[in-house]
Amino acid sequence: MLSGQLVLPAGALKPAQFPAAPVSESVVVEAYSTNVASVFLGTSQGAQPFEIQPGGNVTVEPDNLDELWLTGTTGDAVCYFGK
Repeated sequence: MLSGQLVLPAGALKPAQFPAAPVSESVVVEAYSTNVASVFLGTSQGAQPFEIQPGGNVTVEPDNLDELWLTGTTGDAVCYFGK
């Protein structure tokens, strides 16, 4: 089981990368309902990012968590969990 959170840092000029961790099934990425705006979840393959509105979530199936990137407003955050 893997879980954690990712907070967008102040002054970030590029997307924040998730930490390296193997994924055997899928990962749910959920935006905190207190976020001020949508966050965008992208992959290292450069596919169109997923928009996640505050309180919303998306399920993805990367081989490794570090294939995922997050962009959005400074201080906004997501939590993630999966196998």
